[in-house]
Order: sequence, then structure tokens, then C-alpha cells
Amino acid sequence: MKSKRWILLIVVMIFMLSLSPAVFAIQPTVGSVQETAKSSEPTVFLSVDNGVSKLITADRNLLMWGNDTWDNIDYRSSSSGGIKDRPYYVDFIRKPVRICGDENNTFAVLEDGSLIVWGYDAEKFLFSGAKRSDWHSYPYKIMDNVRMVKSSYNCVFILTNDNKLFYYGNNYAGILGDKIKEGEWPKGFIKILEEVVDFDYSDYESGTSLAYIKTDSSLWVWGKNNVGQLGTGVREDITKPTKILDNVKSISLNYRHGAAIKKDGTLWTWGCNQYGQLGTGKVTEYYQYKRVKDNDVLKPYQMMTDVKAALTAADHTMIIKNDGTLWSIGISALESIDKSKWSRPQKIMDQVETMATGMNTLVMKKDGSLFGWGANSTGQVGCGKASKEYYEVIRFPTKINYEVVPQIPDSVIRTQWKFYIDDIPDFRYATAYFVFKERTYFDLRDFAAATSDSSMQFGVTTDMKNKTIEILNGESSHEYERKDYSYALRENGKTSVTQAVYTVSIDGKKEKIVCYEADGKVTMEFCDILDLLGGYIVREDKSDGYWYYGRYKIKKEPR
Repeated sequence: MKSKRWILLIVVMIFMLSLSPAVFAIQPTVGSVQETAKSSEPTVFLSVDNGVSKLITADRNLLMWGNDTWDNIDYRSSSSGGIKDRPYYVDFIRKPVRICGDENNTFAVLEDGSLIVWGYDAEKFLFSGAKRSDWHSYPYKIMDNVRMVKSSYNCVFILTNDNKLFYYGNNYAGILGDKIKEGEWPKGFIKILEEVVDFDYSDYESGTSLAYIKTDSSLWVWGKNNVGQLGTGVREDITKPTKILDNVKSISLNYRHGAAIKKDGTLWTWGCNQYGQLGTGKVTEYYQYKRVKDNDVLKPYQMMTDVKAALTAADHTMIIKNDGTLWSIGISALESIDKSKWSRPQKIMDQVETMATGMNTLVMKKDGSLFGWGANSTGQVGCGKASKEYYEVIRFPTKINYEVVPQIPDSVIRTQWKFYIDDIPDFRYATAYFVFKERTYFDLRDFAAATSDSSMQFGVTTDMKNKTIEILNGESSHEYERKDYSYALRENGKTSVTQAVYTVSIDGKKEKIVCYEADGKVTMEFCDILDLLGGYIVREDKSDGYWYYGRYKIKKEPR
């Protein structure tokens, strides 16, 4: 009798579930964006920093453009200097969720919480004391469990998934408290706060200002406060954390003013109002060169309601309302701004999803179209042509074309590489089909054979017709080993290359990887292979000739 009741119960449950399939459609899968980003954040991320613009697309690809003087965009550049005036696909960073940096270094947070840095002298963030002989640095992993990073020339703030805030930089304005003397630099990342869910900061001249939201939604400030940018009611530096608001969900801060959105959608501003950026309407002279202190607002002032997002820059504030409209207050490069109403919010466009603003502005609309305007001396607007002079700006919203298109050579020359893997005594061979912009592409089966009997051995099956690859971690690959490598050593042997996106299955997960078909074989980029096998950062140490990733090291040299 009991068994019949159980059968009836199961039938009823199946029937009920069949009536509501949408319940399952909204559940996040393991590793999905919903789990790795806050639900209020857009799936697209934009950033503008000191002449460099950045875009993380909805499918987690990174594009950058602007000032590439110190290889902060692509560390593999063959020479120093240069401007990228169109969005450039950064293919060596996979699945980023946050990005920041300037013309010196770039920081990226990946879906798995890894924090990566590359660019000019990026190795200093390893705190090893070693200095490179060249002027650019490879990508380095410097921390795990990271949710957010923000950086400038003088300092870096890192927020971890367990709500701890770390800092590296000078101690101007006592931002580190008594941990080190003011003006000194720490010897590593220092934990300065706990119970932090969001933050912003400004690093300008001789002082750092910090604003952060705690787990109870209260807003606290600390640091440089010479123009009232911390909203405490005074123009004096704040030497210990001080609360200024409750029920806050987001914060934006620069060296002149701040803006916070409360949970009820109200927008609050404070600080220096020299350019009308606080939205009070008091400033009537456009681009007021002489600051009138009476126009400043030293404590938070409610300026607008129904607000979704707000960002501050030195001379303006940008706002997205819940209806998708974009608004600007203060100085603007846009020709359409009514200068007689510049210290009040003015509508710019509709259907906006997210934005970034500074000396230039980027706006992503809900249909995926990207627009930019403002400063363009390093090509940071991304319209395909940098301005000739620093003061020449883009004065109209300009549509920016962007797409993820990896560059590949027209033909390849096959070579062979000798691998030394740390836990096997002898060397192995694998066929590199081509090297392009310092990226080495290997025949997957040969690479699997080269790693047999080592801690990184794997098995592989490829289906070129259906564009699928299955990788089995730990499986022996002796059957792939070739006895005769002479075919790979032909002088000037060339073959055509076809680009294809393969679905790669490994350890129960699936990834889409750009591969290249050559000579009837599937080749994959060296870093992608090692990433799939469980490591991420691959860097070449020129002092010993090894490539490092995870807990393995490989030494390669031509046969």
C-alpha cells in the first residue's frame, strides 16, 4: 500500500513540474554570471582610465583600446609605444568580469576569482623584489577569491568575496592608519577593512580618499577631504572611518565630489560644486574657473529619484535612471548640452544599459550598441582615429564598432619543440604548427603525447566535423605518440590555416575555444591548453628559460 502511495506522489510531482518549466529556466548554472556577479550588475562591464578604454562583453570577452605606450593592452607587442584607436580583442585573458588600469598596468578579475595583472613592471605586485630587464611584463596572478579591483598610478584597492578590502600604495592622508608611516609604501597587500560590499576611491596628487559600503548598507568615508569630497560637513582630512549615510546600495567618488544611490533609488551628492556637477542649480556660470566655496555642498544632498546608476568625474556626474534614460550634470563635451541649464540634469539618450565616464565617456545601450564621446588624444573613444591635439574632443555620441576577431596568419611554418616537464626525467617533443605574435599553436594529440607519464598527462579526442574536443585529465596518451617526426621538420613547409570555434569538454564542463585547423589536425594555443588543464597564468622567466603555470613548469627549446 505504501509503495502505491509513493508511486502516486511521484506521478503528481512530475505532473506539477511539467506545468512550470520556467522555474528551471531562471536557475543559474555552476559558474554562470548570476553566481559570480551581483544581481544588480549588468552583464556588460565598461571602464575608462587615463586614456585607456575597456569593454567586457556579455560572453566574457575583453576588448581594450587607447594608450598602449607600455604594453598595458597587449604585453606581446613587438615594440614600445603606440595607440590602438579601435576596440582590440585581448585574447590572452579568458572570462574576465572586472577590469581596470591605466597606461601603465591593467588588472582583471576572472570568473573564478583570480586577479591578473600585466603591463609596465607588473611584476612589482608579486612583491618578490625582482626587477625585469625589459620594459613590459607578462600576465601574473597575484590573488584569489577577488570580486572587485580598482587601481590608479599610485595605489590598488582589492575587494575579496568574503568582504575584505586590501590596499597597496603610499599612505598619504593616512589611508592605512598607523600600519605604516604616512608617505611610505607597504611590502605587500595590506588588509585595511572588513565587512565591505562596495567601494570607490580617488587618488589625486598628495592624497587618497576612500568611500565604502558595509554589509549593513551604511556608507563610510576616510582619507583626503580638502574640498569636502567625503561629505562629512568639513574640509579637513578624515583620519578614521566616519559614517555619512545609511541604506546605500552604490557609491561613486572622485577627488572633487561623491554620489551615492540609496536602496529607495534616491541619488545623493556632495563636495565641490565648481562646475555644477552636484545638480543643485546654484552655479550659473558655465565652466566656472574660480571656485565659489558657498556653492559647495559639504553634506549629502538629495538630488534625484528613481536612479539606477550614477558615476562621478572631476567636472560632471552621469546618471542612468530606472527607465533607461541617460542624464548628465556639469561640464560636458557634448554639443547638445544646454549651457544655460548645465548645473541641472539634462537628458542625453534613451535605452541605456551601462556606462563609464571620465575624460571620455562610453555608453552601452540595451540593444548592444556602443557609443562614445569626449577626450580622444590617445584614441580612447574608439572611433578609428585619434585626435591630433589634446584639446580636440568628440562632441557627439559616436557609434563604436566592436567585435571579437582574433588575428591569424595566412600560412604557417611547422616547427618542433622540446619540452622539459618538472616531474619526468627525459624530454619530449610536440609539434608547433605556427608562432604568431608570440602565441604558439600546438597539435593537440602531439602535445598529449609529450605529457604522457607526467603529472599533467591527458587524453584527447577531436571531431573536426562537429567541431568538438573531449579532454580527459590524467589519461595516458601513449597511443598518440609518433615515432617519425620528420614531417614536422620540412624546411619552408607551409600549410593554410582555418579558424574554427570548438566546444571543448573537460571535467564535466564545456568551453568554447578558438582553434585552428591545419594539415587535417586541430591546433590550440599554448596558453589555452594549459588553462584547460588546470592552470591559468603562463609566463616566461627569461633568467632560466622555463614557462610556469599552476604547479608545473615547462622548458621549451627548438629541436
